[in-house]
Amino acid sequence: MPDADPELHYGEELRKIFQEIYSSRSRQEKENRIISLVRQLENSPPSQNDLKYPEFTQDIKKLIASVQKLSSPGTAGLAQELMKLAPDNRDVKLFYSASIYNPAEPDSFVDLVYNDSDFCQDADTEARLFNAYNNISDPTKPAIFFSLCGKYDHKIFSRYLEGEIDDDVNSTIIKNLQSKGRYDDLSKFLEEMCKRDKSITYLIELINAYQRTGELGKMSKVIGQLNYDEIEDVDSFLILIKKSIASGNYSLASEIARHALSEYPEDHDLMTALGESLYLSNNPKAALEVFTTINSKFKDDYDSVRRLIDINEDLHNLKDMIKWIDVLCKQLLCSKEEMIKKIRAEIELSMFDEAYRDIGEQNSPVKDLDFSKLLMEINLKLGKVTEALNTAEDILAFTPEDPDTISFILNDLYNRHDYEKFLARTSTLSSRELKTKFSGMIAASLIYTGKMENAMNMISSTPEILDSEHFIDSIYSSLNKDREIQALLETLSSIKAKKPMIDMVIGNLRGRHVVVNDALPEIITGSPPVSIVAIVTFDNVNRSPEVVPDVIRKFISNSKYKRIQIIVDTISEINSGKLPKDIMIFPQFHFPGVKALIMNGYFDRARDQLQTMEDLRNRDPFYNYMEALLLFKKGDIPQASKSLSRAISMLSNADFFDLETKISLSENDEKSALESIELIVAIGGEESIDFEFINSYIGKNRAFPFRDRLIEALSKKDVKNTWFLRILRDRTLENSSYENAVVYSRKIVEASGVTAEDIRVHVDILNALKMQDSVIDFLIESRGKVGNGAVEVMIGDWYYSRSDFKDALSYYEMAIAKGYGQERIDNYIETLIETKNFDEARRLIGASDQNGMSQLKLYYRTGEIQKIIDLLRKIRVETKEDEERIAYISRVLWMNKEVRDILIGIYQQEGFLFLGKIISDRMMESNEYEKAIEIMKNLQKNYPDNIENLVKLSSAYEKLGKFHESIEVLHSALRHAKTSEAIFTVVDNLLRIYYQQNMFLEIRKFYEQNREYVDSTNIHFIVRSYINLGEYEAAESIVGRYHGSLVSPEAFSEFMEEINHVKKSQEVMGYVERLLKLEYKTGKRFSTEDAVSTADIPIEAVEDVFSFLASDVGYSDINDEKYEVLSRDIIQKVCKRTRVNGIEDLNISVIYNNMARRDPVIAKNIYAYIKKEISTVRKPKIEDQDLQKLLKVALKQDVDHDPFRVACKLNTGISEAMDVIALMNYVSTVNAGGRSGHV
Repeated sequence: MPDADPELHYGEELRKIFQEIYSSRSRQEKENRIISLVRQLENSPPSQNDLKYPEFTQDIKKLIASVQKLSSPGTAGLAQELMKLAPDNRDVKLFYSASIYNPAEPDSFVDLVYNDSDFCQDADTEARLFNAYNNISDPTKPAIFFSLCGKYDHKIFSRYLEGEIDDDVNSTIIKNLQSKGRYDDLSKFLEEMCKRDKSITYLIELINAYQRTGELGKMSKVIGQLNYDEIEDVDSFLILIKKSIASGNYSLASEIARHALSEYPEDHDLMTALGESLYLSNNPKAALEVFTTINSKFKDDYDSVRRLIDINEDLHNLKDMIKWIDVLCKQLLCSKEEMIKKIRAEIELSMFDEAYRDIGEQNSPVKDLDFSKLLMEINLKLGKVTEALNTAEDILAFTPEDPDTISFILNDLYNRHDYEKFLARTSTLSSRELKTKFSGMIAASLIYTGKMENAMNMISSTPEILDSEHFIDSIYSSLNKDREIQALLETLSSIKAKKPMIDMVIGNLRGRHVVVNDALPEIITGSPPVSIVAIVTFDNVNRSPEVVPDVIRKFISNSKYKRIQIIVDTISEINSGKLPKDIMIFPQFHFPGVKALIMNGYFDRARDQLQTMEDLRNRDPFYNYMEALLLFKKGDIPQASKSLSRAISMLSNADFFDLETKISLSENDEKSALESIELIVAIGGEESIDFEFINSYIGKNRAFPFRDRLIEALSKKDVKNTWFLRILRDRTLENSSYENAVVYSRKIVEASGVTAEDIRVHVDILNALKMQDSVIDFLIESRGKVGNGAVEVMIGDWYYSRSDFKDALSYYEMAIAKGYGQERIDNYIETLIETKNFDEARRLIGASDQNGMSQLKLYYRTGEIQKIIDLLRKIRVETKEDEERIAYISRVLWMNKEVRDILIGIYQQEGFLFLGKIISDRMMESNEYEKAIEIMKNLQKNYPDNIENLVKLSSAYEKLGKFHESIEVLHSALRHAKTSEAIFTVVDNLLRIYYQQNMFLEIRKFYEQNREYVDSTNIHFIVRSYINLGEYEAAESIVGRYHGSLVSPEAFSEFMEEINHVKKSQEVMGYVERLLKLEYKTGKRFSTEDAVSTADIPIEAVEDVFSFLASDVGYSDINDEKYEVLSRDIIQKVCKRTRVNGIEDLNISVIYNNMARRDPVIAKNIYAYIKKEISTVRKPKIEDQDLQKLLKVALKQDVDHDPFRVACKLNTGISEAMDVIALMNYVSTVNAGGRSGHV
């Protein structure tokens, strides 16, 4: 280190040394210079004055940054010397603390840092404390350090709290955390502290901490855990009470107050605290008692008097409230607000003289605005409207801009419908706030006074008006011309405004309705405009007059909608048949009361009501509509048309056009009716169309073309009206389009207003769609939709049809319990019979059907057969019911000879067609075909054109195997058939028999001559006949011709697959025949290579050829008797024509080439049959005489046991040959001295 320059100031010299240290080029150089500096500082320390040069702090910081990472003895010494020089410098402290830190012995480090805030926010210090945590001898110091820094660490504080707790240390920690505003950390510390020490001091500190952090629930809980006996003074009690109140735990506050008063019963503050806690806990009566006691003891406590005023006001004890206000007033302490309370109470108690007196006193000598308003209010209450208005004018004289008074005057003018004066008054308003407040009324007044253009201009400049209920109501009540509505729509479009309530009103003016079921529309919230509620109410009351939906009835109970309530009550009375003496019409609601009178037939009363408002005829379209509706209902169509024309000339409304439709249909003018419907559609009012009326018109007049045009006109609309859905459903049913019908029907049965007929039709549709399994579930789900028992009867019928008579009876009884008459349930008596309720059945039959079908069934089930026979003898066949009774008797008692003889006798005597059919059917059922044929031939003679009989006669011949006669009968039937159904029935049976008898040429001939008789059934016989004839192209042509009509896509695919398969099979059979011929000719079995090279079989066909020969195709259902004969004939030919000498040489090619008519399939079947018989294990038939004769021949000729040679020598089939061989083996075994049951 260079010598010090004596000319330099010591501080400057020190700076120079510092600079040399942190500019050193190497670690060793820096270490050496540090050591020199330390020695210099030890030997000649600078004075504090020497260190007071401006850059000292910065130099120290820079020096420490340069050397602190060396961690050498030199740096430790430097840190110690610097600490002596600048013990208050933070950087020096940090440098020094690091130098003395030893994690194994950290106490000197802890002593240095724990109470010095300069070490706060130093991460290294915190880390060192944590690292030395277990070795710190005094755990209070780290805790103090963290609290000093405003921090809480559970680990650090837990170690302190687990040891000996020091109140002074606790006090220091609490103050530290409080000074840092760390009440969240303080509460954590105190929570742990109070687990160990529940002294009142710490609990109160915890309560304070919770209050600061807003954890009022916790605070309240701790207060509740206090031991009040430990509280030593009133102030502490008051603090706890106030904190309980602050936490919202008023009951706890009152509890503490009561405890405190038990110790300090006369303390004024504690009594007041109790009263306040009771008042705040919504216990005004108890609070009243406490404050009354306070007032009795402390007369000068006027704050308690004010609280008594508040309490009595809350309890609505207005007289007592007035009394306590007077107490204040006598002391000249009552405020203006308290006088206003007093006067309002006097007005409410009808103490008008006192109110006038008090107002007069307060208004003298100078009039006061608030008391003048009270004067205006009392005048209104007493009905002194003129005096109230005069008072209002007086107020404006001394307070011309008072908004409440101006509002009162304007509201009065508006409510009295004095719109011209209202507009004049509002035109002078200077207050922007008031103009905004009344803008809706202003726009409405412009509408009411016909100033449409001004109203629209106002909307354009102030679109917020569109939300005003006054403006919305004005549209509903006054805007009833097309041009006015159009002007409004154009204005809305120009400002791009979308307002649902405005849309609803316009929709109502156009005749579009809102249907409410269980809930109000979303738009109906809060307190909507009267017009909106009127629309929803009258749309639904008029559509469902029997009942007002509860949701609407509840909503209109609000006094705001009193007029609507009055009208609804009037309508309800009219609908119930009680005609009110006085009816309030309220024409602004479009005459719903008048409509109720008309719809209930009170035409004279409706006329009288309309005559009282005749002045509306020239300006109100709804008046003219009601007049037209009345005239239409009375049948005065011409006058109705005139009134309706006036209405439509003013306003396009769907209800108007619907009435126009009815008028047109009443005059059978379907063209005009459709034009009116198109106008309804154009304005979106489809739901206003009276489809029930239209459906009735269509049904009565069979106006199906009109119906179709109606449906077309509505095709693009999603019309949900149930009657329109019925129209759609019925049209699809006429076309047998059940898939479409079920869609409409499902919507009908799921809608409200479903009828039993709708449910019945839906069941018919499900049955037509073969969805019978769905019927019962649907019916059970539908039980609650129709309450008259009709659905239960349908369910009973369903069970009855399935012979489940027990469940059927159960549902019939449910229907009867609902008022459905027993006599209307067709199957009820039969169900009683089937469930053995014979007495009840007999009782009902005795009253309704003594000789009818039910009586017969009862006799049969009770075994009274003779009574049935007696009844049968009495029957004179005159009605359809007589025929049904005879049919029933024949069905259940046909096996009774007496019954049969009676029936045959009746037929022979009378020759009834129906009876002949019954007898022949019964004979067919009992397999008496010959007798049945006799009856049916007799019927044919008497009724030659009865196709049903002829088809059955053909079937009888077919049963006897007389196919020629069967076919002849069908030809006769075809000549007599007149209807297309009869013709197709005959043709289907004729072609079926042809096909089954392999008469394919006859089918081809018939088809070529009678193509008009082809249907989806007989086309199968036709196509397959052509296939069997090998005429594949013709078969394909027929399939193609009828594809999409008689041939479904599925059938088309099946036909084409079959044709292609047969064609391919024929081709394969050709190759098989070629192969079998060549094998026979060459005397060897061909391999696949031989088949390709020698037989010229295409390589792609070889696999099919050999697969055919190896498979068992064609072998199923073999007739053993037939193939036994075939095997005999083949073996005889083979043994005579060939050199085959044993069964092993007999193969398919040999069999095929020795057949009279060569057929590879039959050849393969014969070969398979022979193999089967040879492989069958046989028991010797030693009792069979024929086989014994054959055995003798075989033994005599010494025939070998080979099956082929035995069959050849004995001229037998293969099976018989094997039976002979079994006997031959048996004999050999016996001769050998053995015996066996099987060979």
